[in-house]
This record gives sequence, structure tokens and C-alpha cells, in this order.
Amino acid sequence: MGQACDYLQTAAGNASNTGMCPVAPGGTCFPSSGCDPKSLPTGMACSEQYCIAGIDPCVPLAANEHIDFYACTCVSGHWDCGICAQGASTCIDAGPDDATGD
Repeated sequence: MGQACDYLQTAAGNASNTGMCPVAPGGTCFPSSGCDPKSLPTGMACSEQYCIAGIDPCVPLAANEHIDFYACTCVSGHWDCGICAQGASTCIDAGPDDATGD
């Protein structure tokens, strides 16, 4: 996981088009605020070198928490994920419409 964080902080990594991580089965994503921690693909098969994920720790929702930045590195064909940085943006209240996509 440290490899992805270190790479993304370089000029090349910052300018790269590092993709968003796939959502693990059972994970939930909210269009306005990111995905819950269960969505991280840790252990899932991978083909890319790195991916990034915005993880909203407000599940269940709580006030004044932050969206954290996670990165995953493909190690021996499987994602190894961990936190890169605590986010600065405050979690957005994801109501029923956000949760269902309606």
C-alpha cells in the first residue's frame, strides 16, 4: 500500500490517470461522498498497478468526520489497500436517495 501512496505523491504519479478502485462485493458507494470502508478491494484480483478510493467513514453517518483517501497497490495479483491521507472534506449526509441511486 505504501508504494501507491509514495508513487501518487511524485510528479509522475500526481499527473497520472490512476483509476478508481473497483468496489468490493458488499460495498456501498454514495454519489455525493465516496464509498464505505467495506468497498475497498483488499485481496481482490488486480491487473493495474495502483488504484485510488475515496472512503467515507460516516457509515453509519456521523457529523464532522472526513472522507479519507485510500490507495491500493497490486501485489502478486491482488489488491493491498490502506489509508494514504485523512481527508479534509467533510462527509456529506447521504440520505436515502443517495444510497439507492434514485
